[in-house]
Amino acid sequence: MRFFHATHLFLQSRFRLSRATTAFLALGGFSFSGIHAMDPQTTPPGELIRLLGSEVFREREQATETLERLGVGARDAILGGLKSEDPEVVRRCRLILPMVESKEMETLIQKLSSPNFNPEELNVPGWTRFKELMGAGAAERKLFVEICKADLPLLRDVERKPELGFDLIQAKCVLVQRNFQAPANSGVAQVAEGELAAILFCATNPKVRIPPASLHVINNLLYNNSVRSAVTGAADGSPLRKLVSLWLSFPTDPAILVQNLYIASNLKLKESVDLAVRVLAPKDPKGLIGVNAHQKSVAIISVGTMGNKTHIPVLQNYLTDDAIVTNFQFNKERGTTQVNDCALAMLVHLTGQNHKDYGFSFATNGRPGNFTPYGMGFTTTQLRKDAFDKWEKWAKANPDQMQAK
Repeated sequence: MRFFHATHLFLQSRFRLSRATTAFLALGGFSFSGIHAMDPQTTPPGELIRLLGSEVFREREQATETLERLGVGARDAILGGLKSEDPEVVRRCRLILPMVESKEMETLIQKLSSPNFNPEELNVPGWTRFKELMGAGAAERKLFVEICKADLPLLRDVERKPELGFDLIQAKCVLVQRNFQAPANSGVAQVAEGELAAILFCATNPKVRIPPASLHVINNLLYNNSVRSAVTGAADGSPLRKLVSLWLSFPTDPAILVQNLYIASNLKLKESVDLAVRVLAPKDPKGLIGVNAHQKSVAIISVGTMGNKTHIPVLQNYLTDDAIVTNFQFNKERGTTQVNDCALAMLVHLTGQNHKDYGFSFATNGRPGNFTPYGMGFTTTQLRKDAFDKWEKWAKANPDQMQAK
């Protein structure tokens, strides 16, 4: 009898049986014949969450199974259950949520990998914006899968609550930065392609407000060696490179755009040539309002190094801009670099000519591939005049070599 009494008390506390059920057990009876299976189609998720805390064990189990079958359709209710004051409801919701999200991911991967995939049938937060921004080809769908694998909750939360977007993205960036700092043998995984893509895609949400002074929180990730390797190692035109380029072109402040050109250059991101063209505003030889001579020179060099002959007209717009970019000195010779000097140097580069033949100081001083404003000028006015005269004659004599093939 003592054993039966102890067992009875344990069951009462563990499964929180009602008085009626307790009395029933004491009489030796045990039947669940009156409890019927729950229909996931007719039982509201909120009611199922309530039943997770039922005093009847079978009801709790059936509610759990039904929520698992409902899957993503019950996710919001499960998240609400995590805030319940009932410890049993919280415990079960914590167990159910990972299973629901795992099944959601399996279904998502199957749909995106299917040869008969229909972009219009996928109902995942962010997908509509992603396919409009990136496309829905096989490579693009693969990147979206990696984004979801890396942090589907981030994607979902930013899409649903863009007003909290920056805080969520910032927290993710801090976590990734910590991973960067972890020792190589610590077992902490470095940032994956999907994590970087998730951050950048969420940051390009037009409803997310990122303070200009806080852009470095995201941009700092792009200076990391592992990130640089992932971006530079991807094929030209790949979805990841396109997404990075889109992020860099997202700001509207010309000064910030020019700063982003440095990042694009470091990543060898030819996809960002349109960003450089945008800074130069080819219809206006003076460029965007607020862009100074140095910033113009950076954009011009970016066009020359990332672009091709189709961008020659953009550079030609600046052959008359004589604003001084910088002064320089090689050995004992001093000179100046002007905006039009940079434009000429990049025209020479795109047309396959030799900078040394034009008398550029950086080329005559043993730095032929050093494409920076410093030294991309002349030590005398006469040398500059001779260089521009030479270009004018060459351009008139070789119009076919200025055309893109």
